[in-house]
Amino acid sequence: MMIVWLAIGACLAAVVATAPLRWAAAVVVFTLPLAGTAVLMLGAEPLLLPLVVTLGFLARHGFSLLIPNVRAQFMGILVSDLPMVGFVVYCVVSGALFPKLFAGATLVTPQAYGMPTPLSAANISYPQIIYLFAGAYLYLALRQTMMRVGMAPFMYALIAQAAVFGGIGLVQAGLGLGGIQLPLGWILNNQGYAILSGNMQGGFARVNSVFVEASSFAVWGTGMLAFCYALFVSGIRPILMFCLTCMLGVVLLLSTSSTAYAGILFVGAFALILAMLDSDTARRDRGLILLAVVGLLGALAAVVVFSADSGFAGQLRAMIETMTVGKSTSWSAYERSMWARMSVQNALDTWMLGIGYGAGRGSGIFTTLFGLIGAPGMILFAMVMAPLVMRAFKRPKTGEEAVMSSGALALAATLAAMGVASPDLSLSNIFWVFLAVAAAPLAHRVPQPAAPSAPPAVAGRPA
Repeated sequence: MMIVWLAIGACLAAVVATAPLRWAAAVVVFTLPLAGTAVLMLGAEPLLLPLVVTLGFLARHGFSLLIPNVRAQFMGILVSDLPMVGFVVYCVVSGALFPKLFAGATLVTPQAYGMPTPLSAANISYPQIIYLFAGAYLYLALRQTMMRVGMAPFMYALIAQAAVFGGIGLVQAGLGLGGIQLPLGWILNNQGYAILSGNMQGGFARVNSVFVEASSFAVWGTGMLAFCYALFVSGIRPILMFCLTCMLGVVLLLSTSSTAYAGILFVGAFALILAMLDSDTARRDRGLILLAVVGLLGALAAVVVFSADSGFAGQLRAMIETMTVGKSTSWSAYERSMWARMSVQNALDTWMLGIGYGAGRGSGIFTTLFGLIGAPGMILFAMVMAPLVMRAFKRPKTGEEAVMSSGALALAATLAAMGVASPDLSLSNIFWVFLAVAAAPLAHRVPQPAAPSAPPAVAGRPA
């Protein structure tokens, strides 16, 4: 199997290195979440094939900066980029300095798990710092690539990703309903990850698609669900987006993940608010119709499931109750709440400055970041995210603007799901791609290529 993955990796690396920029970027976007899996994990070292492909793309972008006009475009930092620059700088400085500065001031959970230990210089995590720096650079590189080749390659790569990864999850969910686990030895060759994915919950096999565990799949699926829904509302490939939205919703419901359930509620609430505030009749009607269909089917399913005492529906009810109400008393919930409390205490013990990026382990992204980078870092993070998330409410005038606003909604949904389960802003997280899509400075595009499938409701309006 390793030979097969090496061959696949060599082909992908060749595409990234030599293919036209639009194809190289599409390959990176499609494979990026796979860098969170254990593909080609060599011993204990996280040397992952998709990560190598991503770093190859960054190297290609770095070489492209030798071209004067490309370098000038990249160095033309917008005012809106300053909070991101400040956030990354603060994270890097804090990660390298604060564990020494606040040594012994608080207890931290090591990145490699284990019992809490006093903070010390040994907690400095240079890999986490490097991954954050690389993630931010990837965001800037993808954003500049959008300025050069347009949004279409990114949109289609994300759609393909939703179809393939979501489709695998659907097969896994179908088998899981019968208590049959889909073998994942082809993608998980690390026993630690196999323990996370190869387990049952309430008599059902858990759904994690190609990800290391159900919560990671839920974070990815929540953002992708929001992205496909927003594209459907904008009239971009409506039939395909309707099918993908429904498929992702069903798979997330069957994933037995509390992160997925929280993500679905967020996307539903956000979608309802967007539909109610949208002044475009066609967009509003599409959104409300889809929400009405999903709500009706969900209500009927709930009546059938929660009125059953035995049989398959009774088993399904037991599983849902285990993963929602019963989740609060599970070991997972205890562990996550302990990490969250420790993260808050880390910030309080360090004068609200944090223990340093990467210096400890947390659970939800917001409490984790608060413990790592404190109040100053959280303010910078909010300054980066707030204006981009607000673009989800922007009424698009072109197909490319519709993709951008869809990315903004997906970014908000991803952050909501990460707030439940994610421990860091790892390079492999789909967060970086949605961040780049939401932040695409379309006004700075030169030249202007054709827009991808402009939605009928907005096509023909002046930009």
